[in-house]
Amino acid sequence: MIVIFISVPSFVFASLLQYLFTFKWPIFPTLYDSTASTFGAMLYSLAGAVLSLAVMALLRRIDRFSTVGISVAGGVAHNAGQILMAMLILQTKQLLVYLPVLAVSGIAGGVLTGLAAALLIRRIPE
Repeated sequence: MIVIFISVPSFVFASLLQYLFTFKWPIFPTLYDSTASTFGAMLYSLAGAVLSLAVMALLRRIDRFSTVGISVAGGVAHNAGQILMAMLILQTKQLLVYLPVLAVSGIAGGVLTGLAAALLIRRIPE
């Protein structure tokens, strides 16, 4: 089975939050400055990818979930991994404010990706 995850919706929501709250909450400029570096971005991406892959592999082994369900779990796990890494790097729990919005974007991205993957899997000859 091929597992695909696209985190574009997460980036869009995070960028929107950054734009809306830059001058209201002090954590957003700090988060933006730290993610502007290539190394920081790599760490966030790696944390999200590793957690997402682990969750999706576990759910695939259980064999009770659909392709869409596995993809949704992977999308949410990807965003949670990025938030956890950011909390570790920036030493703040205030970043949890992002989690509800990123969970919604992870669900949306996971549904779209899961539907696309399910269509592709059906078309692959066995």
